[in-house]
Amino acid sequence: MLRYIPLSLLCLVLVLGSFACAPKRVGPTASSGYFFTILTVPTVLRGESIALVVKVEEAQGRPVDGVPVEFEVDPSWAGNASVSPPHVVTQKGKAQTIFQASLVGVVPVTVRVDGSTEKILFSVSLRGLPSGV
Repeated sequence: MLRYIPLSLLCLVLVLGSFACAPKRVGPTASSGYFFTILTVPTVLRGESIALVVKVEEAQGRPVDGVPVEFEVDPSWAGNASVSPPHVVTQKGKAQTIFQASLVGVVPVTVRVDGSTEKILFSVSLRGLPSGV
């Protein structure tokens, strides 16, 4: 099952609960001056998939099309976590890949845009136990 929870929704919940939250805007990138933001809440159940979405904008905040975005799972998780596809080109300013992990833990994923990188840590957990168990 693929699920995508917008970070803005999680932020709204956290703000209502007295916590501040905002996606981190990375940039400007070295060669083109782009900025990018990871829009995904990095939590997933073991064996399930989640869309990892990155928004790329120019300095004035307009979405940029045709920008290559690379996604890479930390090599220590090779065989136990994946992103597919690992290379995506932005459309309407967004690039999306699918993340999945077969083990419980914290999985580092590196996002590269125009020579700049940002790590996101996915928290992979077990499905809750049924009541009465």
